[in-house]
Amino acid sequence: MRLILSAFILLLVFSHIFSWDLSLAPGLSAKNAVLYIAMSIIGFRLIVSGNLKMEMSGFVGCYAALIAYAIATWLIAGLFIEYKGYAMLATGITLKNSLVDPLIFFLTFLFGVRNSDDAIKLVKVLLVGGILINLATLGDAFHIYSLGNYEEPGGRGRMAGPLGEANQYAAFIAMFLPALCVAMAGSRGIGRALWALGVAISFGALLTTASRGAFVALPLSVILGAYTFRNYLAADKIRPWLVKGALSGIVIIGVISLKFGQLLTDRIVGESKSAAGLGDFSSGRTEFWIEPISRMMSHPITLITGFGWDTYDSMGFLFAPHNQYLYLWFTLGIPGVILGSIIYLIPMSTARNAVSTADANARPYLIAFWLSVAATMIAIFFAQIFTPWPYFWSYAGLTMRLAINARAKQSPVSDDELEGRSPNAAVGRDPRSSPARI
Repeated sequence: MRLILSAFILLLVFSHIFSWDLSLAPGLSAKNAVLYIAMSIIGFRLIVSGNLKMEMSGFVGCYAALIAYAIATWLIAGLFIEYKGYAMLATGITLKNSLVDPLIFFLTFLFGVRNSDDAIKLVKVLLVGGILINLATLGDAFHIYSLGNYEEPGGRGRMAGPLGEANQYAAFIAMFLPALCVAMAGSRGIGRALWALGVAISFGALLTTASRGAFVALPLSVILGAYTFRNYLAADKIRPWLVKGALSGIVIIGVISLKFGQLLTDRIVGESKSAAGLGDFSSGRTEFWIEPISRMMSHPITLITGFGWDTYDSMGFLFAPHNQYLYLWFTLGIPGVILGSIIYLIPMSTARNAVSTADANARPYLIAFWLSVAATMIAIFFAQIFTPWPYFWSYAGLTMRLAINARAKQSPVSDDELEGRSPNAAVGRDPRSSPARI
């Protein structure tokens, strides 16, 4: 199963890099088909082995409640209110792609592996996939080679990467940079050098997006994480990495500035200096936000209930909301905002609570995941993201496997042992190796 899931990740990565059209039918692609088959195999194995236990039940319950509420509002909007231009089939497909499929990604990767070492290996496959995406972007940005058209249309030179839009691509990079740093720090020799190169490539690709939201999200998440996990971070071990990171960052900024220096200056310094008001300083976001809020104020009940699933595009707005929480509030009301936030907070809390019992291999990845979710939650305050979610929820499922194993104070048997290929293997070592700091 680990090999199947690894192949699936690479299929996802290469389909984005090469813009493969894997559509089989409306709402169904080859990627979805492989996902559903993998989930079916995993479910069958769990039933046959008698090991069918709903782990992360609180998270699954909240996510299911979000889906149920979205379906209810979708039916009401389409069958009873009948908004002009509201297509039930198209919005229903969007609901499946945006809410149902991410949950399936999470469950597939949560139950697809039972062993913590297997989970870490799959996280590394995700990281390698991210590096390949970023490498493709940098090659196109500097006209070394071109695997696709990765520049954002009308973005004044900003790179959108294979994911199609600069802000969501920047959020994608921010999701995985903490784990990339952990993989680098936990390796030795040539392995460390390769992971360091991956970190440099990813940071360079992040700069080409000129996304101020991600530029804020990443350092702010690190500050919050440093405070949250201060008891597990030894200053004498972190300080040398910070110095090396700062020096390397200066070099990378210098290299990227050869091509993107003016863009970065205009985006970070120029717009801030020339901003005549909050709207200019936020790149017009506050103006985008005021319009949907005003529409809700004209129908006060929608401040609580929302207008209904995916109704934003039916309201004639010229611009997207550029804020995931506002979009949830506009479409799904207060229940949508609460449930849509809880589905991030529960994995964060689970990872944090598992850090104290995790072994030396899993603990850094749990901390990195907490930073990743924090960065994502900050980034989606400034933008909506769509394409990165399969990667995020796959990553979340794998990390929750690490957390569950750590909280259980033992490492469950591997896939091979579950299938009887290693009947004499030990169950696994106690992950409570040492309380030593990272």
